[in-house]
Amino acid sequence: MQTIDFISTAKWIVGQYSDATKDGFLRGSARVRLRDLDDRKQGVADLLRAVADVAVIAERLNAHPLAPAVLRTFGLEPLLEREFAIQIAEEFVAQYPSERPDRPPPEIDPTWRRLWNSWWIFENCIAPVENLTIPPIVASETDFDDVFTLELRYDGDTSPKAETVATVLLGADRLYAATCRGLGLKEFPQLIVVYADSGSAVRFDLRGLGEPIREAKGFLVELWNRFRHRRADDYRTSADAMMSGLRVVATIDALRSKGAINDEDAARYKRDVLEAGIDMFESGAMPREVPRVEIVTNQKILAEFQRKLLPAPQEVAEQVTPVEKASRPRSVSRRKRSKAKRKQ
Repeated sequence: MQTIDFISTAKWIVGQYSDATKDGFLRGSARVRLRDLDDRKQGVADLLRAVADVAVIAERLNAHPLAPAVLRTFGLEPLLEREFAIQIAEEFVAQYPSERPDRPPPEIDPTWRRLWNSWWIFENCIAPVENLTIPPIVASETDFDDVFTLELRYDGDTSPKAETVATVLLGADRLYAATCRGLGLKEFPQLIVVYADSGSAVRFDLRGLGEPIREAKGFLVELWNRFRHRRADDYRTSADAMMSGLRVVATIDALRSKGAINDEDAARYKRDVLEAGIDMFESGAMPREVPRVEIVTNQKILAEFQRKLLPAPQEVAEQVTPVEKASRPRSVSRRKRSKAKRKQ
């Protein structure tokens, strides 16, 4: 799991619980509140509401693709079990009957007590980890912003080769440069790496001019949407026809028609953006704006682009000597057999 994925998932988990639930169930303040409150019944009622909230949220946590792994790492797996919160409520109410409000608070379940410590560590580590490891420009990213984020996505524990990483970065630089020139820019800053991380995917965040980066990301998303349902063996041959109508291509054609660039440069810019995009797809790279899963899993489709196409198997001709061929009985065709029967 990437660090940035952990940060976003941890923030999502914390955001699922209300402040009352965090205070009443996760931060260990329930016992203190029940000891100090004049109205003990109100304290018990608040605790039961928090328990109900925890039980409902457990289903959401289990449905999240990353939350269960994060919680188990911090020893917070009881929050994934709906029955755990219900069991805590049952034990608490059984030891603390309403007719004896003057009775001291009941003993705390050991698992619940450990949960308080684990939650404190989990909740309080998020901000330091984010501040120490992730640049602010990356932490505040949004779709189609000025940061060019590419992820090398693979199934399982596969790691990319150094050659593959080089191909992706060179492709990104080529796409960025061609987009800048296609927008009529003669001079532009170089693309630089501002962040890199690895985990379930290898990620690079690149920075350059904002408008060309937004156009480059939009181009990759458009190009992927046109390729994602095609066969892996014909997407290159039909790519030229599929380029028509793309925003970057339309901009290049507009500059050519105005005389800002000549026909040769226009054709070269279009070829550069197309080949750079395809090279990145074949290397397993996607912009962050392409979701990992849609109706059809994009990662599985991407694997087809990465897979080398094997040639069709060729039939091996049977080696027969002239003597063997002559000694074999000749087959009589059905037509000849039927003709012989009519003569009889």
